[in-house]
Amino acid sequence: MNGISAGNLLLGLSQARPIEQKLNRLINKKDNNGDNALSIKELGVKKDLFDRIDKNGDGQVDKFELVIAAHNRALAAKEGANQLLSKKDTNGDGVLNDGELGVPEKAFNRIDKNSDGQVGIGELNIDVRNKIAANNRAQAVNERISHLLSKKDSNGNGSLDAGELGMPKDVFNKIDKDHNGQVGRYELNAAARARSVINNLLGDILPNREPSKLDAVA
Repeated sequence: MNGISAGNLLLGLSQARPIEQKLNRLINKKDNNGDNALSIKELGVKKDLFDRIDKNGDGQVDKFELVIAAHNRALAAKEGANQLLSKKDTNGDGVLNDGELGVPEKAFNRIDKNSDGQVGIGELNIDVRNKIAANNRAQAVNERISHLLSKKDSNGNGSLDAGELGMPKDVFNKIDKDHNGQVGRYELNAAARARSVINNLLGDILPNREPSKLDAVA
């Protein structure tokens, strides 16, 4: 089988099926015109990311291109995990204890999925992939907030009052953490991370930008 063991082949297939199912759901949800491909508007990502996924440059990304993007993301995560293990594994046993990894106990326990006091390459790979996805989501939220400020900040002071933001005062007060009558980028980010009503407002302004979906392709 050209050097590929049956075990590795089955493992690859088992990993590919959930990715394909996830991409099918993404296309079904986003494909507004039913052509089985996604435009940049339908996919709702930045142009530089879309251009990286759109391998043939036709202005559409199909499932094959999305699979390649997902595969590249997985490879990047695997490479990052291997580099981390190589750098931190001082005793050469192929796993990292909390001292070698050098993170707080709470963070280590989150990475140590089987709670054996060691984290191996599989656990590191999951953690790196989660961090890549989180970074993509954070970038998308930041971009959406920039659009929100550019549209709503009528006096150009870099923050929004309740009138500019266009929401009831009681809801606004939940976002306005320092109670100064203004919400800035930091407070908007905190509200977005908390999945508060600000997400609905951002979605109304940019309905195709859904950061929770970016980790499927980035």
